[in-house]
Amino acid sequence: MAKGIFRRCLMIAGVLVMAACPAWAVSYTENFNSGMGSWTIVGDVIASAASPADGLSASLFDGPTGTPGNDPNTYSAFYQALNLGPGTFTLEYDFLSELSGNQLYESALDEHFAWLAFSNSGGSFVLGDTPDDMLSLQGLTATSENFFGGTVTASSIGGDWRHYTVSFTTAYSWIIPAFDLNGVNRIGGDSTVWIDNIRIYSEETPIPEPASALLLGVGGLVCWVARRGRRSSR
Repeated sequence: MAKGIFRRCLMIAGVLVMAACPAWAVSYTENFNSGMGSWTIVGDVIASAASPADGLSASLFDGPTGTPGNDPNTYSAFYQALNLGPGTFTLEYDFLSELSGNQLYESALDEHFAWLAFSNSGGSFVLGDTPDDMLSLQGLTATSENFFGGTVTASSIGGDWRHYTVSFTTAYSWIIPAFDLNGVNRIGGDSTVWIDNIRIYSEETPIPEPASALLLGVGGLVCWVARRGRRSSR
């Protein structure tokens, strides 16, 4: 009888100890292999294969010339509101920049931006709304790059793909990743930016103090049962 209670107490204590340890868990992941049905799209954006391919990737184009969709706009973007916050998070994704170095008007180059918008009413967010807060991720042209504090490393996809990572804390409920390509040089179809393998991690909160007290109580019970077991076996 005492041995059975002892084993049960050990199992409960083990579960509580595991729960007490903070861990990083994937809150959101997207590889675009099932298309872009959950994303809001502006202009020329499709899920297609880059080179080298990693399944399908989100492809941002800058206009109609020979590009899928043939949207006449030179501005393309995609974004999605995710009800993940508040909390501390890490965002990572792979990207491939094929931005054109062509210049036509006032030496302007096509440009790509990525950012996170934050809102407490993100379910109704549309591009152009003023978010409650935002975090710039990267701003690229063919000749300049700014990663706003994020870390860029080589991607496991290979080729010219790169991997972006940044950690952040938000007090807002909605996190809205957004990516765009602006055809500033007014030459259609000469730039593409690829995005893939978006992942957002949240840090799980350790168990609250009442549970910690319960853990201590179970530990005391285990010791008491073990002591009684030793006495009864003499």
